Amino acid sequence: LLADSSDARGHGALWATSIMGHSSRELRGEAKGWEVSPDGTRIAFSPSEPIAREIWMIDSQGNNPQKVLGLQADEVVWSVHWSPDGKRLVYVRAGPAGQFIETCDLKGANRTAVVVAEVRSIWWLPDRRIVYSQGEKRDVDANLWQIGVDIRTGTPIGKPKRITRWAGFDVQGLSASADGKRLVLRKLTWPDQIYIGEPGRMRLSPPRRLTHDEANNYGLAWTADSKAVLFSSDRNGKWGVFKQNISQDTAVPLVEGREK
Repeated sequence: LLADSSDARGHGALWATSIMGHSSRELRGEAKGWEVSPDGTRIAFSPSEPIAREIWMIDSQGNNPQKVLGLQADEVVWSVHWSPDGKRLVYVRAGPAGQFIETCDLKGANRTAVVVAEVRSIWWLPDRRIVYSQGEKRDVDANLWQIGVDIRTGTPIGKPKRITRWAGFDVQGLSASADGKRLVLRKLTWPDQIYIGEPGRMRLSPPRRLTHDEANNYGLAWTADSKAVLFSSDRNGKWGVFKQNISQDTAVPLVEGREK
């Protein structure tokens, strides 16, 4: 499990920890972790700053850092993820010209614009679709959209299609199971909870609530077997990382933080 943390000054670090609850190990200081590659050998991250303007890679042991992409001084990047084959990265770039979903190869070259939208979060599914949450006219509202993408070149195929019609909450923190058949997302109401839905070709099935408490719960990732969800929560009075099987109602603590 890849996790990142920050101290009271906002300085972050990358950590590796076992989902079995074994000891944790710091991989790199002053870093914001994004995602582990599909084959588990590389990690995409950004140097820890108030806002991210660069994308880097390291190996799974925290070694061999390589800069992938650097943006302009007036631009920021977030929601960085790998393509299903691990040969490209997809991310949200924002600047004076607006917000864009873009892709690039692992050298930061061959950049492609996928869609222009008020994007909250994105995920590249194995069936060559990018699913993303897009803000609506009201700041508190967002819905899921999808667009086909050529996995080799990163160029869009067809036009964006809206797949949910929700109101009254924001949508962030997208992630998908390894087979791409289930999504985890963060619906920003208060307190925050985690829901699971199955993305069809044209629409998302009615989401099922996974967490049932009064704490704030933020989805992080799926386990490799797609049977459990990893998430952060302040349910014990301190922020920690938990694992919950999608067929169960209780979560297992993995890592306990020092403060709320």
